[in-house]
Amino acid sequence: MSSASKFIMCLVACVLNLSTALACETSYIRQHVTQNDKLNSRGAPLSDPAAFLQQDRYWFHAKGQSDQLDIADFITTTKEARAWYGKVVREHISPDAAYVAMAGDFIAVVSYDVCSFTSESAERDAKLFINYVDIAPYENGFYQLAFRYIDAKLVSQITGLDEYQADSKSQEIYNIYLNNSGTDVSPEDATISYIPNADVFVLQVGACGQAVCPFGIVDANGNTRGRFEAEYGFVYSEQGSEKMLLTRLGALLYQF
Repeated sequence: MSSASKFIMCLVACVLNLSTALACETSYIRQHVTQNDKLNSRGAPLSDPAAFLQQDRYWFHAKGQSDQLDIADFITTTKEARAWYGKVVREHISPDAAYVAMAGDFIAVVSYDVCSFTSESAERDAKLFINYVDIAPYENGFYQLAFRYIDAKLVSQITGLDEYQADSKSQEIYNIYLNNSGTDVSPEDATISYIPNADVFVLQVGACGQAVCPFGIVDANGNTRGRFEAEYGFVYSEQGSEKMLLTRLGALLYQF
C-alpha cells in the first residue's frame, strides 16, 4: 500500500487509542468561501456549508484557484481526503455558523490536531481530528475574528452548550502569556483567537471597562507582539502585504 493510501486511511479512521498516542500538534486552515465555492464543478448549487468548504478545497488543490484569504493545507490534497473533510467538518458547524455560511461570502478557520501514535503492530502512524470550525461573514474586505473561551469545559458546564471547544495550542499560548505577563484572570473570562496569515494569537484577558477590553498579541512561541484596547468586535483585514486589525469604522488598531 502506498504512503498516500495509508495517510487517507488514517484520515478517515474515527477512533484513536489515546493510550498509544505519542504527540498531537494543532494546525489551522483558513478558507475564504465565495459564491463560486457554493457551486459544484458543473455549476450546480451546493446545499450546505460543509459542502462549500469541501468545494473550496477542490478549487484550491485540483484547479489551482484561490480567493484572497485562502491559505494552503496538506490534508485536503486528494479527492478522497476532501470527501473525508466534508464529512467531518459538517459535525462541527453550529446552526448559527450555518446561517452565516448560507447568507454570503465567509471566512472559515478550522482547527485540527494531527496525533502520532504507535499501532498494535508497533508501526508509527498518524490520525487527524477536527477541533472546531469558526465561520464569520466576509464583508467590505474584512472579517470579525471568532474568539473562543480558554476554559472550554468549564464554559460548557456553565452554559449547557458544547460549542466552546478549545484546542491544545490555544491552551498552551494562554498559559505562556499568563506566565510572561503576570496577569491574574479566571480562565472562564479569557478568550483567544488565531490569525493564520500573521501566525499570531489575539487574547482578551482582564476586565473590560465601559465596553473597551484589553487585548494582547502573542506569536506561536508565546512571545508578546503587542497590546491594544478596543471594543469587542473589531475586524481583521489584508490589503496586499498589509495585515491589520481595524475598528468596524475602519480605524487602525494594530498592523502586523
